[in-house]
Amino acid sequence: MVRKSLLLGVLLLSILFTESGFAQKTAKPVGGKVPKPQPVEESKSFPVAQPFTNEYGVEWHPTVDTAIELTVSGPNEVSSKTTFGLETLPYFDFYDENGNLRPDGVYIYELKVIP
Repeated sequence: MVRKSLLLGVLLLSILFTESGFAQKTAKPVGGKVPKPQPVEESKSFPVAQPFTNEYGVEWHPTVDTAIELTVSGPNEVSSKTTFGLETLPYFDFYDENGNLRPDGVYIYELKVIP
């Protein structure tokens, strides 16, 4: 099977964590509600998906009706490659699978359209 891919582009995510803002992840958001995501930059054009951030991570709202592969790399050998189906928003968590805050630094992502 031939997989065609469209590269959205590369965005440098500088994630700066402060003691007061991200020192510890709370078990559940207040009232069980996650804060509304905020657009990264409204003035830019994102042909595949628009990135949004909240206090727990980055999610992308697709502008295409297809699966999307998200690849993220960052400091200290942080690396993640995940394929998201039509029903799931691509997402990168600021916390690893053990609940620890990922290292500060520059993160690069790539989105590919999977037909």
